[in-house]
Amino acid sequence: MTARGGVYCAILAIVAFGCGPGIAPPSPETATPAVGRTDGAVSMSGINLFLHDARPTAGAARKPTFWVHAEYFTMLDDQVWSFENAQAAIYGRTPEEKQITLEAARGRFQEDSGALLDGGVTAYVGEMTLDLADIEWINPRQEGEEGIARSDSPLRVSSNKLQLRASSLRLYPESDKFVLTNVSGLVRFGDHAP
Repeated sequence: MTARGGVYCAILAIVAFGCGPGIAPPSPETATPAVGRTDGAVSMSGINLFLHDARPTAGAARKPTFWVHAEYFTMLDDQVWSFENAQAAIYGRTPEEKQITLEAARGRFQEDSGALLDGGVTAYVGEMTLDLADIEWINPRQEGEEGIARSDSPLRVSSNKLQLRASSLRLYPESDKFVLTNVSGLVRFGDHAP
C-alpha cells in the first residue's frame, strides 16, 4: 500500500516498544563525575542524568522515565544542563520494561521537567528506526498524565515492513502508542516484497 503526500494522514498504532541497538541504561545511582569550571559555568564529564515520574505515588518509590548519558555536560542554570554526543532512553511502564533508545548530537536537560535532543536524532522503537532533527521528552507531572516524546520536525520511519515520511510524531511509551501526521510512504503486508 502506498500513501502519497498532500493528504492529511494520521497513523495511530499500537506497537510493542523494544530496545534498539546500542545502550543499556544504568541504575539511577551514578558514578562520580569529573567536574570543572569554564567561563563561570560548571562542566562535568561522564555522568548520567535521570528524570523520575513526578506523579503522586502514595509512598512508593518513583520510577525513572528518562535517562541520558553524555561524555560532556555543562550546567547552564540551577536545573538546566546542556550536553553533546548523547545516548538516552525513555522507559515504559516499569524500569525493567523495554524502552525507546536514542542517540543525539546534543541536547538540553531540565530537572523534573523534560529534555530536548537535537542536532540529528536516531530513535530505536522495537524494529523501527526513526531519523529526526529533534525530539522532546515531556515528563509526566500530574495524576492521569502520561509522558510524551514529540517532534514537530519532518522525520523518516523505517523497518523491514515500513518506509514512511511524516511531518510530526507523538510517542506514548506507557500505552505503547505512536501517532504520525501527514504520512506518505510504503507499508508491506505479509512476507512478500511489493
